[in-house]
Amino acid sequence: MSLIRNDSQWADATRVGGLLQRSVFRVWASHGLFSDEYLAHNGIVKRLCDHQIVFRDSLILIAELDFEFDESTNLAKEWREFRKKQIPKASKLLLQAEQRLLSGQPVYLDEECKQALDVRGLGIQKVFKLCVTNAFEVIDGIRHPMLHGYGSVFYAEEFVLDMDTLPLHLFSFSGFAQLLRELTTVEDFLNFLQFQRLAIQQERLDYDTESDLLELFFRSGVVFDQARAIEAQLVHSKLMSQPSPLLQTLPDAEGEGLFRRLRQEARLWEELMDAYCNQLMAGMVEWLPEQTPIAPHDIVTMLADETVFSRAQLARAVNDFLQQPAAVQQEGTLLHERSYTHPLRHHAIVFFAAGQESPMSLEQAPVLLPHIGNQVNQAVQNPPLDEILVWGLGLNRGQICSIQLFFRHGRNVHKIPLGQPLRNQSI
Repeated sequence: MSLIRNDSQWADATRVGGLLQRSVFRVWASHGLFSDEYLAHNGIVKRLCDHQIVFRDSLILIAELDFEFDESTNLAKEWREFRKKQIPKASKLLLQAEQRLLSGQPVYLDEECKQALDVRGLGIQKVFKLCVTNAFEVIDGIRHPMLHGYGSVFYAEEFVLDMDTLPLHLFSFSGFAQLLRELTTVEDFLNFLQFQRLAIQQERLDYDTESDLLELFFRSGVVFDQARAIEAQLVHSKLMSQPSPLLQTLPDAEGEGLFRRLRQEARLWEELMDAYCNQLMAGMVEWLPEQTPIAPHDIVTMLADETVFSRAQLARAVNDFLQQPAAVQQEGTLLHERSYTHPLRHHAIVFFAAGQESPMSLEQAPVLLPHIGNQVNQAVQNPPLDEILVWGLGLNRGQICSIQLFFRHGRNVHKIPLGQPLRNQSI
């Protein structure tokens, strides 16, 4: 049995880095985390983890273990030795990485220990430690991937329970690849990790592999728990008249089918976000007056921070208007949509009216979008919103041809009625 390490193949399709580079995490993932604690004494740089993801208040630390098993060895014995020795070792290194990062001790993104990573100002609330294993059996000089997985029986083993208070999330390479294919938003991915953590700690679910657990996540409807909870808050605050029938009447067994359907519907919104973010990162976006100062990378992060369910609702609102007759589209409209990921985030979507003479035309965007943002802020005060996003969409023959965004933080405004409902309206 031999440990393989191939750091040069960061974007190789057969490596975790390659998976991350082609996933939703490509903007927030980086390769390698190092400590200089022994550098001054013996010139050794300690590698703490292979990949890390910092996304808003969440930190994901990933160890990647690749092993080869020779056909002449006792495969079952070698596999047990690997699990009992290498996985706890990886767990300890990830714990050290977590402790050093959260305590402010020096941690670096490069082996030269020149590029420091400091997350103390990010308000990290959630930490997940993952280990991805890729095992091969070598037969006649040819490497054959070994199918394996990590289920409830594995997590019940004594050496696993003793590793850490926060459990290590184990994935085979194929299981991790499936997870990234199925969960295409950061928030849904994090929700699954939380579901997996509870499954490990509570020991109530019976499953053979992490892929089986993912299926339970879908089929049980847990994937929509966050949306249900936020919708309940909106109804309680009278910001929504009644719960969505889609969420309230969903049979658990239909959760997976609904999720896949919503993922398809969400693509329209994702295409709009990609188009805007590409313009933003290329420096082609002109800030509107009264825009809250925010770095382009932070805007990209905020826009990515919506679940599939939330994106599908936004896409549905946009698509419904695009299906209207041309005469209706030329009049323009204003749509209000609340986030199903963050209860204090509000999206106002403006479809510009045709004709330069209209006060609601594209030419009036510098005045119109900040005005709508201020209206939203005044209308929602119980409690005030955290994030207000006002989208300006221009149409040409029924197709979206331009995208503008006005962003502002919500704040307290005195002497106005609280909790005024915001209604969709023609403009």
